[in-house]
Order: sequence, then C-alpha cells, then structure tokens
Amino acid sequence: MASTPRGAVLYARGVSGNVERQIDNMLRYCAEHDMPVVGSFTDTGIGWAASDRLGLSSLLAVVASGSVGFVVVEDVDRLSRSYVDLQSIVERICGKGVELHVPERGRVQPETFALVGFLARMQRQEVAQCAQAGRREIVKHGRWPLGAGYGYRKVPGERGSLQIHDAEAEIVRGIYGSAADEDRTPAQIAAHLNERDIPRPRNARAWTGWSVSEMLRRDLHRGLMVYGRYAIGRRPDGRRTKTLLPAERWTVTEVPALRLVDDATWHRAQGRLRHRWAA
Repeated sequence: MASTPRGAVLYARGVSGNVERQIDNMLRYCAEHDMPVVGSFTDTGIGWAASDRLGLSSLLAVVASGSVGFVVVEDVDRLSRSYVDLQSIVERICGKGVELHVPERGRVQPETFALVGFLARMQRQEVAQCAQAGRREIVKHGRWPLGAGYGYRKVPGERGSLQIHDAEAEIVRGIYGSAADEDRTPAQIAAHLNERDIPRPRNARAWTGWSVSEMLRRDLHRGLMVYGRYAIGRRPDGRRTKTLLPAERWTVTEVPALRLVDDATWHRAQGRLRHRWAA
C-alpha cells in the first residue's frame, strides 16, 4: 500500500499585506502541483535577523520533526538575505530530505539556493533603484511620493500633491513655538499635548518625545521637500542600516505653498534640539 505523501508548509516574511499576497501565491502553486498544505508560518515586519524570527524558528522545528515533505517560499531571500544564514537554513531543511520550492522556479536544488538568492536580491535592488529614481523625479516637480505626514493631506486625484490641513498646521506651529521660544523639551511638549488630548499623528497611540523630535526636524514645515537624505541598507545579519548621505546627493525642491513656519523659528528649534543632544 502506497504511503500518503507528506504535506507542504509555507513560509512568508514581510509587512502584513505583502505576507498575505505571498501566502495566496504559494497556495495556488501547491494546488497546481498536488501538494497538500498542512501549515504556514509568517514573520511580519522588516529588518529582523533570522535568529529573531519566531515564524522561521517554528518552521524549522516542524521540519526537524520529519512530518513534512515540502517547504514553499515565494523567493529564497524570504528565508534570509544573509548568505551565511541562508546556507545554514537550507542545510537544516534539506538535511531532513525536505524539498524546497519557489513558485516561479519550482523545486530548487540545495546547491543552487545561494545563487538563486543572490540573483533574487540583485533583482530587488534594481527594482528599488528604479523606484527611488522615480520618486526623485516626483519630488523635483514639487510633489511628495510618500505619506503626507502630520499637518498635510494628499490632494484627491492628484498623485503626490499635498495640501495643508489647517487644524493640524496650527498644532505644528504651536509645537515649534514651544521648542523654539519656550525652551521645552520634546518629552515635555508631548506630555502637554497628551494632557490636552490634542489629536495625535495617524497610527500613533499617543504623542511621544520621539514623534515630536521627528516633527521638529521635518524640512517640509519650512517649505522644502527633501528626499534621499539617507541610504538604507542591510548588515550581513539581515538588520537594516541607515546612513546619512552627503547633502549634494539629496533631492531638494522649494514648495513655499506648503510652508508652516518661518525659517527663523525652524532654525531656533533645530538649535534647541542640537543643544539638548550635545548636553
């Protein structure tokens, strides 16, 4: 009597919406190839090292139990972007006789996994570079390719166009006044805003010293769009890095219609922040 084939487990990593898309893609692949899915594991968020991911740890534990025959990932860099970690993970999976599958390529042999991972990473870098170039062009035309931020709203039907949100703009001006002229710390300003139940930034539970500090540093409040200030990368262990680039590599566009505070107030606030940081 033929034995029942062992099932497949899926693994996805990324932000929540992207994880759901990965799972749907892998489910279709398994259905097309008669691979019964017996479970799935996910890690949401970005910048996690392999050793910090509970979903990946659970996947490897199931593989070690010998109860599955297939592991399916959308691409090999979902397991890890670190070549050292990737090699170790692949050895732990394939050492149990488990097949690794990628929907776009089918079964991937262990000896080619590192190469496939490298090619996938190169492709992602090319896509990211193209996206960044497109965003720079948008900024050059006085439009913003990212979230509007506190004090602004996106103009409906006009991609990247912003408009001032009057009520929030007044709150922003008050924050600058507290920092520049009343010599309050960001933490003190945040506490004051929370006590008065001032509407907080979207997706935030409360005002914090960090959110106030970030707001005080935003160039858009003085009528400048600045994009490309930092280079985002990854260390060998997969953690994100953030490096300040030389000013000549930034894309800067004047947008006086979006100014919320005058230059003198903005610079006084920066001086207060630098003084407190140095102290």
